Amino acid sequence: MNPLAAVKVIPLVKRFSENHPKLKPFIHTALGMIGEDSIVEIKITNAEGRTIVTNMKISKDDIKLVEELNKLRNE
Repeated sequence: MNPLAAVKVIPLVKRFSENHPKLKPFIHTALGMIGEDSIVEIKITNAEGRTIVTNMKISKDDIKLVEELNKLRNE
């Protein structure tokens, strides 16, 4: 990753966190309870009221990916 690009993203991520303060605690709690065969559902409703929904069943590979991403984040 280009270090300069990463520096440009930092204030955007900070602003996103400030605009959506409930998201980080929700994700932290959700990751603590998700295990293999859990179902994650995502629903989006746009300004016109149109909605789409999808879901996925969590696999061992999905859990491993999240664990590896967390390791990278903590390095």
